[in-house]
Formats: sequence, structure tokens, C-alpha cells
Amino acid sequence: MKKTIISLILLMAVLTLNVCAMDVSYIDNSDYEDRVANYAFSNGLARVGRLGESAIVNYMGEVIIDYSSAEKAITPNGLIALLGENEKIGFFNAKGEQVTDFIYDAFVDVHEKTGARNVGYINNMHLRWGDGKSDLLAVSLGGKFGYINSYGNVIIPFKYEYAYGFSGGIARVCADGILSDYGTYTNGKYGFIKENGTEILPPDAYWVAEDFDPSLGYATATNGGSDTVFIDKWGRTAKYGSKELKSLDFKYVMITPKEPSIGIYYGIEDTSGNTVIPLQWSERIIVKGDLFVVNNTLRNNRNEIIYQAPENVRIHDLGDGLLRTTLFVGGSILGTGCIDVNGNVIFDTVYDSLRLLGDGLILAEKQGESFIYDYQGRLLWQMAEKPVAAYDGFIVVNHPDSLMSKIMVNQIKRPLVYLNGEKVAFSDAYPFIESDRTMVPLRAVFEKAGAVVDWNDAERLVTVSMEGLSASMNIGNKIITVNGENYETDVAPVIVNDRTYIPLRAFSEGLGMAVHWDEANYTVNLDAK
Repeated sequence: MKKTIISLILLMAVLTLNVCAMDVSYIDNSDYEDRVANYAFSNGLARVGRLGESAIVNYMGEVIIDYSSAEKAITPNGLIALLGENEKIGFFNAKGEQVTDFIYDAFVDVHEKTGARNVGYINNMHLRWGDGKSDLLAVSLGGKFGYINSYGNVIIPFKYEYAYGFSGGIARVCADGILSDYGTYTNGKYGFIKENGTEILPPDAYWVAEDFDPSLGYATATNGGSDTVFIDKWGRTAKYGSKELKSLDFKYVMITPKEPSIGIYYGIEDTSGNTVIPLQWSERIIVKGDLFVVNNTLRNNRNEIIYQAPENVRIHDLGDGLLRTTLFVGGSILGTGCIDVNGNVIFDTVYDSLRLLGDGLILAEKQGESFIYDYQGRLLWQMAEKPVAAYDGFIVVNHPDSLMSKIMVNQIKRPLVYLNGEKVAFSDAYPFIESDRTMVPLRAVFEKAGAVVDWNDAERLVTVSMEGLSASMNIGNKIITVNGENYETDVAPVIVNDRTYIPLRAFSEGLGMAVHWDEANYTVNLDAK
């Protein structure tokens, strides 16, 4: 009965939320595609599948690598790994252009009894992931690991028994271990290198190593006991407990009991060895600058509680400076919500599930409905469709009753434009916001209004003329010339991905149009009558 009452209260809380969401708008000519859309964008690319085949698409749903049965993966530096007929890996860029030959080890292993194939390089990509911020990718050639960049060029030679992705500008490399037929590595020793190939610690130095932790600001390597080394993002090292530790570029150290203990205990020290958060039974402490999540509390660096979660609510990291709050009753999850790192409630524990969608958006779901919020807790969209990923102003959504996908426009980043009450159609280039001004592709809006649009390539000059009025601007210059008179604007025309974008308001008003900005719906309304 208690669970039932709580569930009804949570449902009523959802129903009373502000549902003044924006209308859903899809990219022009978009319809549900017959493909499984379990998107997870990496560098604007995603792998999708249908009927036993897979393809690589971009965030607008355009196919970059066509459907085939060949194994494919998106790498953390934006390359596309493709298994060739010779069972070697070749790499392609985000435009679908081949940048390497099919020469890199794929670690293809076939199970003797079942015949199941495992392509170790692709299936174990997560082992070499890193933080996704480096241009370098760990690959194997002839059984030795090195690194290539996003152009396919070899940057660090193939000399390591195993190598991991870069995190915080440093990466683990290995020696004295066992490399399996399917590309995993065991019983080895570890060292660290910088992105320029400089060895911080030799690859046969330590038996245990942990990647760079961005929340703590360091990586570690240890042989046990006091032989533990900390490495900061600059590659500088110091032993735990040493005076040199204070000179490294981080403030706090996660500590555990020196002797074996029953249960899980964590604490925090500063680099001088002073206790910040005493050792206590806890899930792993989450570090957010000078704030710490300890069990169901948020504490400052004086161990003062600045936020205490309600009874039966636990706090976990959501990402991007946000924390997930989860309500447990009798071992069951009854709701999930969100707070920021200062303890401000974004929304209460009223949803069935919650995750970051990407592109500064939060996806919350309740009883089959999807709710998309911004990080301030403003409800942007409510829909029956199932959003799966967002990137650069576009959101992939699945049909509510299937896994077929469609591309939705995030008008927070890609405003909608209406001309005389009619929506302006965009095909392969969409508006965006720059310095609080809407930038639009050169021709779509003004040719629809009946204007003549001219591009002077030699002078990089855009000119739009209509009904005796003329407005022109040079790429990169904030001065607009209207019928021979010069005026300064807030933003200059730019070229992005070979497409020219111009400031909508400056040109529209220069040509005598009335411009109205609808803040609630991120929509520009133009009146050219």
C-alpha cells in the first residue's frame, strides 16, 4: 500500500509539471527510416543497422559508409574503422574518404564450437577509448601498438605490446604481458606516455595503473604499498606522501584504508596530506571541484553538508556538472530526478528514467512519455516518440512502436524561420545562433522572398537585392552596406562546411522586412509583405 501511495504522488507530480513545451519540428523531407536507431554519437557519427547490415550516418541521418555486412566502428578521434575482406582494418574520415589502407590488426577470432566471430579491435574498442578529446588513436600493426591521427598518419611508432586511449593528454602503454588472439591484454605492466610520444613512465614500470581521472585531475600507477605514483595532466609525477605531490596540478587525493577492511571505505585528502573528508563507509566519492558527493550528501572542502538528500534518496553522477537523485523504497526504484552541484533541484524524483541526451539536453521518461529538458530544468519538448541521441542541433528519435528513426530539429541551436507565416524549408544546411544572432544559409530565406542573391567569390562578397533595396556584406566583416550606406552589425557572415551563412536580422531589416523573435519557441518570424 505504501508503494502504491508513493507512486500515485509521483504520477500527480509529473502531471502538474509545466508542460508549455515547444512544438516538435523535423528536418525537411524527414520520415521514419527503416533502420535500428540505437544511436550513440561520437564526433557527430553513429552506427545504425537493418536486416543484418550496418552503416555509419551523421547527425542529420546522411549515410557516410553504406550498408553492408562488414564490421564497422566509430573511433574516439572521429575515424571510421572498417573490416576489409583481408580481415584487416582500414580507416575512413567523417566524409567517407579512405585515409589508410586495410593493414591494421583486427584480432579476428572464431570460436571453435559455435563458429562465432569476434573482431577484437572493433568489439573491444571501449578498452582503447580514452576521453575522446585526443586526435590520436591506438592501433596495432603486426602485433605492436602505436598511434595514428585523424588523417591516418602514424604519429607514435608501433613499439608497444598494448596501448590505451589518451585521457587528459596521457595514455597507458604496456609490456611483459599476454596479448590474446581477440585483442585483449592481461598480466602486463604499465607505463604512461604523452601525446608527443615522450615516455612519462616506461611501459614495464608498474603492475597496476589507472587512467587519468578528469574529476580528480590525475592518473596513478602502483606496485603496492608506498610505491604509488601520481601523474598530472602535464605528465609530471610524484610519489604519494612526498613533498613533491603539492607541486602537481590537482588539489585532492582519493584515499582508501591502508589495511584490508570489511565494506567499502573512501575518504579525501589534500596534496599536503590533510584530511578533507574522513574515511567512511561510502560508495566511491564523486569529486566536483571543491565539492564532494558522499553517500546521500553534498559537502564542501570543510566537510560541511551543503545539501542533504531526502530520506531514501541516493545521489550519483549524471555528467556535465549535474547529479542524478534516485528514490529507493523497499529495494525498488520509485523515481529519479536531478540536482546541480550546488544542491539546487532541477526537478524532483518523479521520473521512471533519466539520462543526458547530448547537446546540453536531459531526457526524462515517465509512463511511455518522453520529456526533454535543458540543464536549467526548462521543459522543451514532450512527446510519445523516443529520443535516443542529440548532436549539434539535431535529435534522433525513434517511432514509439518500433525502432525506426527520424531526425528532429533542436531549435534552441537551430532556430525555425517563418516567412509571411510559412515555414522556410532547409535541405542540407540549417540556421544556427552566433552571439545571440540567427545565422541562415545564404539562399534559402531570401530567394523564397523573391530576392536576388549574388556571391562574388573574388571579393567574398554577399549581395541580396529586392524591390529596389540592396544589402551586402563581406565574409568576416561586420559592416553591412544598405543602398550605399554602411552600418555596423553584431556578427559577420561566415563559411561553415563550404556553406555561406549570413546574419538574418541585418539583411532582413536592410531589405525592409519586419523581424519578430519568438523567444518561447526559438522561432524567427519575417514579414515581407
